[in-house]
Amino acid sequence: MAEIERRALMKGAALGALAFTVGGATVMLTTSQAHARNVPFRLLKEHEAEAIEAIGETLVPGARNAGVAHFIDQQLSVPPGEALLEARILNVRPPYANFYRAALGAIDRASKARHDGRRFAELSAPDQREFIDLMQSVTAVPSEPMEREELQKQVQTTVTSMPEHLREILLLSYFHQFPYKQISEILDIPLGTVKSRLHAAVAHFADRWRAGAANPGRSSGVAS
Repeated sequence: MAEIERRALMKGAALGALAFTVGGATVMLTTSQAHARNVPFRLLKEHEAEAIEAIGETLVPGARNAGVAHFIDQQLSVPPGEALLEARILNVRPPYANFYRAALGAIDRASKARHDGRRFAELSAPDQREFIDLMQSVTAVPSEPMEREELQKQVQTTVTSMPEHLREILLLSYFHQFPYKQISEILDIPLGTVKSRLHAAVAHFADRWRAGAANPGRSSGVAS
């Protein structure tokens, strides 16, 4: 690397910039600048970048404009030993792109099953928030059979303790995976009511689940 290029690279790194390829040339940009300039992705496919941006924006408002997808894409393109990715911290075996694609694929498949064939990035903001809330509530997947059985009991206890109108819609959507339209027909309620009630059910479940985690001596289904 020429000395002038090395100095530019070091200066950019000090400012929080990363190396991006624009028009065949390597330039130093922050991830927000790369997003604003619509810099082409190196490894991520369009729908993968859209999913990352949607997930990031749901978890941390502003993540899309901050360039979360461009950060991940850029980091996936560097040598694994230099990557600043969660996958590396978790000791995931490279290439890390496989890890991200598997996770994004699983999220989109679950979204399609619950939302009439729509990918996560295609959902409305409230539906995305609801989806993430449920994911965060049940992300722990114990490896031991006894732990899995205990988790199942906790989920059952939490769901059973919910008000009937919230419990039934949660079961129909997230456990039996009926689409909104079919739930509307089964319960004989408007489509808008299905969405608002399901949002309330997920929030209720998440609150109860977190309460149970914070107070392991108490049942997560005990009403406050």
